[in-house]
Amino acid sequence: MYLENLREKIFKKDLGIGETFSAALDLFKIILKENKLLAFLQFILVFIPLISFYLGYFWIVMLALSGYVQLIPIFTLLGFGLMIAFTIANNYFIAYFLRKIALKVEGRADKFSTEGIFIKSLVIFGIGAGLRIILFVLEKFPFIGTFLALLANIAIIIVFIWALLYFYEIYYIRNFTLSESLDYSLKLSKGNRLKIIIPGIILVVAVVIASIVVIFPLSGIIRNDSFVMLGVLLIVTVFSIVLCLFILYSQALQIVVYLNVENNYLENEEKDNKYNFKNKEEVSYENNQNLNNFLDKDDEK
Repeated sequence: MYLENLREKIFKKDLGIGETFSAALDLFKIILKENKLLAFLQFILVFIPLISFYLGYFWIVMLALSGYVQLIPIFTLLGFGLMIAFTIANNYFIAYFLRKIALKVEGRADKFSTEGIFIKSLVIFGIGAGLRIILFVLEKFPFIGTFLALLANIAIIIVFIWALLYFYEIYYIRNFTLSESLDYSLKLSKGNRLKIIIPGIILVVAVVIASIVVIFPLSGIIRNDSFVMLGVLLIVTVFSIVLCLFILYSQALQIVVYLNVENNYLENEEKDNKYNFKNKEEVSYENNQNLNNFLDKDDEK
């Protein structure tokens, strides 16, 4: 019932900002009600790095105070390795989540498959790591390093806004290659950039305010030396819950915006457009490679 109403909102018209937030809230409620395990895993993926950062800092200080300074580099290297592994796991979860929930909204939950998700999450990790390495190298240039890094950051932001606003959703949800996802994202971005930018800005401002309101009163507990550990654990837990809910709603918003923009784009495209799968019943599956890329084999007619 809830999903039917949500589909009615997303696939029947071009959503305004208020309607987008309303539809995202509906999807957010569905996720909390019907996908509790995913919601719990999201909380774990937020809580573990936060508490690990604090505990890591605590143990480094203890090693230094105890005279085991020589163990700090090993401890730091171990933490770096765990951070990389955790980042890859988090990328995988994001890809899994977006694909599973998007297909559920589309009414194609039975078509969900984890095939290719791990490779795609590794590709995204590799791209992100490569960009960070490039920025790090640029910063090391004498005299102009900081300026070059600044220009590179600006260039990345411009390219992202120009062509990549819908890239992650396309790459993770659809059975597209990297180049196809880039091309399709550019097409969807034309005339639809503010549809994702404005809600994103509103959401970020809202969560910052909410975090301050919720967490600031708890910070007083840390000032009492008798409750330092308890206070940190409490703040990390509360902050993790707030951040988890924000991420879940943010992902719901991403899915709603993407599906609505894509639906409007395909409705306005000619039937034989290479991304138009709306009339898939009328298209020969075996003879259409683009359709083959878009729909999994269970869609074959």
